[in-house]
Amino acid sequence: MKLAIISAFGVVAIVHPLSGQPLQQPKPEQELAQLSKQHLNALASATGAINQLYRSALRQLLLKVNASGDLSSVPKIEGAIARLQSGAKPKEGKPTTEDDLFKFLAGTVWNISNERPDGEVLYTLTFLKNGTFIHSDERTGVWSAQSARDIKLWNWDPATLNEDLTQFRAVGTGVIYFGNLKE
Repeated sequence: MKLAIISAFGVVAIVHPLSGQPLQQPKPEQELAQLSKQHLNALASATGAINQLYRSALRQLLLKVNASGDLSSVPKIEGAIARLQSGAKPKEGKPTTEDDLFKFLAGTVWNISNERPDGEVLYTLTFLKNGTFIHSDERTGVWSAQSARDIKLWNWDPATLNEDLTQFRAVGTGVIYFGNLKE
């Protein structure tokens, strides 16, 4: 995978000067946006391949368990397949404190919609480990855990997560919006 990423950057670096066109320097913001897009595409590609291998292994295990008659393991395996297909983060145990919730959310990405939990995705929020988040339009904000299920976004919008930590409902200035765990 690293070789593919390095090769892609190398081809662009070699082919462009050979085209005979004068090399125009992109603005740093444009270059940063392009690099970020390439990075996200590479991560999506790598993650997709890893998830496909895991999905195949889970399905093989499910067939093996069904054939052996071990019906008590079937729901656990089916649950793992469902979580993988939904994109939900694997659970290491439910948070019991605000510190646990902070650790759980740090590094996650959320699709945000308005009007209803399954509404049209308007933007994404990426929660960072330093207590900030990145909006998909590149704005940044502050977030904090208030309890084992409650957070604040933009440092003032209260939000409450559902029991399985895959959705939240937030109240902004005159608007209710919803988050769905993306990764």
